[in-house]
Amino acid sequence: VYMGRSAGGMVAGSNVAFSYEPTPEMFQNVLSADPMGLGLLPKCIVKPHFKMEAHEAYASALEKGSGLRVARIPNYMALACKSGSCVLQGSPKTGDLKWKNSQGHYYGHLDAVYDDLQGVQRSSS
Repeated sequence: VYMGRSAGGMVAGSNVAFSYEPTPEMFQNVLSADPMGLGLLPKCIVKPHFKMEAHEAYASALEKGSGLRVARIPNYMALACKSGSCVLQGSPKTGDLKWKNSQGHYYGHLDAVYDDLQGVQRSSS
């Protein structure tokens, strides 16, 4: 049994590439310039505190670039894995899973990036 919360969950994955925390000094001196996790989830990068609007574009790009899956774990949820199968359990805050839930922000460019990563062809009208 392994239980990790926040950064403790991130290190269970194969890579901690989603962290905003490693400053250049921390990356070099603590991680020895190696972003590898413990590999308990060898095909996953774990992203705790996931919020759709803040993190989805980067998560999709990271999946495409790394070939790994990003386990998107919102607050108030847990990732439970057994025998190679994982499920999210709990009840996230509704706003954390909404795309474009803020008024007054322009996100048109993120729509284009997201669609491109998903292989959606846009018509030029």
